[in-house]
Amino acid sequence: MDQISRFLILGVLGVGVLSIIVTGFFDLFEGQLLKGLSMIFFGLLLGAGGIKLDRDHLRPR
Repeated sequence: MDQISRFLILGVLGVGVLSIIVTGFFDLFEGQLLKGLSMIFFGLLLGAGGIKLDRDHLRPR
């Protein structure tokens, strides 16, 4: 996989994960504890999946 497509995949995934986590923190500040914690947990889970994807499949050989 060439560098540009690897950069695009990881960039889109990173921006999506960051926006989910930030939304979770805003929900926490608004007093929606369960929704905020679940959004943060989902964002961290998705981020961990992205790190594994990068390590296993997107690493240049």
